[in-house]
Amino acid sequence: MKKKYLILKNGNTNELIIREFLELDERDVYSLACEETYDGEIIKSAITRGKEALLCSWQSTNILLNCSSESLESRH
Repeated sequence: MKKKYLILKNGNTNELIIREFLELDERDVYSLACEETYDGEIIKSAITRGKEALLCSWQSTNILLNCSSESLESRH
């Protein structure tokens, strides 16, 4: 299954919106699977800790990424 992500910044509220799209069949048609909103300060903090910390800061019950347990523990 292929995935794509759309990342939007809401400048008015300092939030980051991530939309995950999945290819449910092999016709290159992607469907919206979920949308999550994150506090901009949490994302800024994760950026300073590196790429893996940033990706793991997006981890949720809806968006599942491969993250080490160490990165998940320090994501806030």
